Amino acid sequence: MSMIHLSCSENLEDRGVGLSPPFSHITNVESDMEEGESVPPTPRSCDCRAHLKRNSSLIWTAVFVRRLGECLLLESSTIAHAWCLFDLFLKQRKPNLSRLPLVGIGCLLLSTKYKESEYPSLQSLAAVVPYTASQISAMEILVLETLDWRLEVQTAHDLAWNLMDQICLEYSLAREQLMKELITVLDKTLQVECLFGRPPGSVATATVFYVLDKCRSNLPPSIFEWFETRSVATLRLDLDELDDCLALIQSV
Repeated sequence: MSMIHLSCSENLEDRGVGLSPPFSHITNVESDMEEGESVPPTPRSCDCRAHLKRNSSLIWTAVFVRRLGECLLLESSTIAHAWCLFDLFLKQRKPNLSRLPLVGIGCLLLSTKYKESEYPSLQSLAAVVPYTASQISAMEILVLETLDWRLEVQTAHDLAWNLMDQICLEYSLAREQLMKELITVLDKTLQVECLFGRPPGSVATATVFYVLDKCRSNLPPSIFEWFETRSVATLRLDLDELDDCLALIQSV
């Protein structure tokens, strides 16, 4: 793997990532949303606005990680991987809220090293975030130790690709167009903050169903019953959670 260097902090600021966490100035989620960020419509069995209120710091850290990843020109699958690492870390540790951005940066850097051919050096990354290279390095180690050095996690992106592959194989479908549509929708799921922290299997299944529904006119009718039965049974999904994820994806 090689290292790429970020040219200057101004480049990231121009793209929407400043030198401080995006939620550092937020005291009220609703008022901040009114200034530009829209709250997704309420899903059938989940009050998304309440979800944002309860988890505002986590949600905004996820947004920060996504924006930083986009500025580094990372693949959406890498950002999804970082989200998974961040979520797994939070299931085992309860860091101070002020340290959440540092945890997110550590997860993103690990995901970049794990999935990309190039990654930023600690020094170049420290130049555009409010942490030193030694702090970022120490957080990398803490995340690795917390996760038992296991970075091979199944993201919603991974599961969605596998599910679509199974469908194409089972029904002898043309793979190229369906996969192209799937990639587009998977990219959009990273823009839905309320999907952060939800089970990857539910997000993946909802994403694939959404793609199949968009292409319904070109597909055999039996594919939907087969897919629902197969995915729900295999991934042991909660149907209410699945409905919530689908409603959120349909909202973008």
